[in-house]
Amino acid sequence: EVEQFLEKPENPPSKYINSGLYLLSSGIFNYLPRGKAGHPGPKFLMIEKDIFPRLAKENKLAGFKFQGKWTDCGTWQRYEKALLDWE
Repeated sequence: EVEQFLEKPENPPSKYINSGLYLLSSGIFNYLPRGKAGHPGPKFLMIEKDIFPRLAKENKLAGFKFQGKWTDCGTWQRYEKALLDWE
């Protein structure tokens, strides 16, 4: 169970990271902000900043502590390097 979810904090409280692979139930749609008549909801949201912290506070967020090798593929250069590393 995840107690707190912080996306890219300046001073991380632990060594754990979010790998970006999610399994969600359809109930996640209940957490999306809704617009009001004449005022549409947000055009953009980040599930890591807008939804996951709330789920963690409600004890509805779980994680898996992966112990194996992983690679950050957040840029094209790191992705290309990962392809070479994993050959």
